[in-house]
Amino acid sequence: MANPEQLLLLYPYSLSDVAVEMGLDRWQFVNQIITKIEKDTGYKIKEETNIYHVDREQGSGRAANHRYSKEAINLFAKVRSNEKYEIVDTSGNIIGTGNNYVVLIEN
Repeated sequence: MANPEQLLLLYPYSLSDVAVEMGLDRWQFVNQIITKIEKDTGYKIKEETNIYHVDREQGSGRAANHRYSKEAINLFAKVRSNEKYEIVDTSGNIIGTGNNYVVLIEN
């Protein structure tokens, strides 16, 4: 998936964009959700390309350019609403479940 245009179609959102889509005032609130997912499931969304995230970093020494999919927004919304959620891989296999705790995220 090296085509930048294709990547932007699949992963159109920056972390700030995700916050806006979710009605949150700051991207840091979304980052708290991502941290909660890591604590609940052990899965680190930002560490690799998956259905939720891609890092468009190009070349060594360049800053990360994390992008997120609509699937990520749906997942983050479930976590924020304290619903049960599943992390799935690109084949649709469940690789983690979570949400046993209340997430307190203020606008």
